[in-house]
Amino acid sequence: MSDQSNIRSTNGFTIVEVLVVVIIIGVFVTVALPNFTTVFEKTKSAEGLQILEALRKAQWTHYYENGNLFTATLADLDVDIPTPQHFAAITDASILAGATPSDDVATITRTGGLYTFSITADGDIACTSATTVCGKLGF
Repeated sequence: MSDQSNIRSTNGFTIVEVLVVVIIIGVFVTVALPNFTTVFEKTKSAEGLQILEALRKAQWTHYYENGNLFTATLADLDVDIPTPQHFAAITDASILAGATPSDDVATITRTGGLYTFSITADGDIACTSATTVCGKLGF
């Protein structure tokens, strides 16, 4: 009769091997997570940029139809803007009556006030923020 107590099983992993793999995965997540949050925020910011572009085009339509004047009233613009998911709702405060094409004609603020986008009639977009989020978004 053979002694089974001296036979060692070679199936499976040791606790040390499992811990090493978990630590390596943790390091990868720690390095990658900030990049993922920036990518997610860039995706959300695209909603605001689309709305601004629609408002800019509506401002130009109003400009040509009303004696070369931009408006400061949302009702004057022939545009239907759905309620934004990641930005504050568009109100008259979002519409600016720029005097020239290089002046801002619309703004939109990220929910929670993280940053604000503004657009000129010429299509130049600016980002303002108290943090470095605008730089991470490419502005």
